[in-house]
Amino acid sequence: MMFCQRLTRIVFLSLLMLSGCSRASVSPTSAIAADIPTLPVASTPAQTPVTVPHNAGLATPVADSPAAGICARFDGLLVTMQILPGIPDPRCVQVRGEQQLSITNRTEDTIGVTLGPFDTRLAPGQEFLITTPFEDYLAPGVHAVMVTPCCGGEIVYGIDLGK
Repeated sequence: MMFCQRLTRIVFLSLLMLSGCSRASVSPTSAIAADIPTLPVASTPAQTPVTVPHNAGLATPVADSPAAGICARFDGLLVTMQILPGIPDPRCVQVRGEQQLSITNRTEDTIGVTLGPFDTRLAPGQEFLITTPFEDYLAPGVHAVMVTPCCGGEIVYGIDLGK
């Protein structure tokens, strides 16, 4: 009996870790048969605005300080990131809560891009526009822009890195 309880607890904790450790509470039974919301995915137009449901929870940061030594800043509402062959530009960007994100594929291949609840595939030259403000989907910290096959940047939100 004790072994089964420990195994159930290990499975439950593993599911929490795999689900991104969101703020929503999850019970052992609901973790297995949970209603998993459909994530917004960009389609093929050159510019695709995307929004996330208001109650989706906040994405968990990957770190509390950026790996890149210097992070760019953008004064306007739109923060832009380009994915170049082998490197993002900028590698790191410090953002404000009300700002939005545009990611453009400047490689010659189709790439996958994921940030928080947003996930898409971008053809060469295609832009992914997230019109949802950072404060609505990112918890304070450093968030990785995951790019497959290679090389995404970092979004720093809610941390003062100084000037």
